[in-house]
Amino acid sequence: MVATLSASPTIEDKALELCQFVLEQPEFKDSWNRIEAFLADPAAQSVYRAWQEASRDLTMREREGIPLTDHDMVAVEVRKEAVLDNAVALGFAESEEILNGIFGTVTRLLQKTLQLGRVPTEEDLSEGSCCGGGCGCK
Repeated sequence: MVATLSASPTIEDKALELCQFVLEQPEFKDSWNRIEAFLADPAAQSVYRAWQEASRDLTMREREGIPLTDHDMVAVEVRKEAVLDNAVALGFAESEEILNGIFGTVTRLLQKTLQLGRVPTEEDLSEGSCCGGGCGCK
């Protein structure tokens, strides 16, 4: 039988401490407020959704090998400009990026720790990432 790590109180307690730490960060608080403003603004939601749908359609067409026209590209740009011109929709887009960045950082650090069996160093974190070597960009 394979032994597994259980969510011991120590791990859970530390995870909850991390959650509290994230909640206390000014960028989290600001992002949360901007997301709440977005959720209360149907016009901003509509503008943002239109941009996301146009971008998704463009990506899907590109993957399927369907030639993209100037009209297709302009349609996405027009919708993107509408988001940039709407402070609430723009705030949501920026907040989404910030929160995804926090999530990505925590996930990446935890994955590396589990892979290495130790806390990763800066060198460990840069290996295999762009400009850290291995990606061919240098």
